[in-house]
Amino acid sequence: MPQLSIVIPVYRGQSTLPALFKEIEPLTNEKTTADGQHFVVSEVILVHDCGPDGSDRTIEELVRTYPFVRPVWLS
Repeated sequence: MPQLSIVIPVYRGQSTLPALFKEIEPLTNEKTTADGQHFVVSEVILVHDCGPDGSDRTIEELVRTYPFVRPVWLS
């Protein structure tokens, strides 16, 4: 079964990331597409781009909440 990685560049994501993860979380369990292909999301990589909001704190909270989150911190 294909395992998918989702890469999300994060800039000013403080207010949108929590809702996005509520939509992504169900995909971390095996799903089937309309044409019968099975898949699962195995990781979500959040690439923090040092935006002016509190995205860094939101990413840290998501890492604590969801075991499939992998943060990448750009300097």
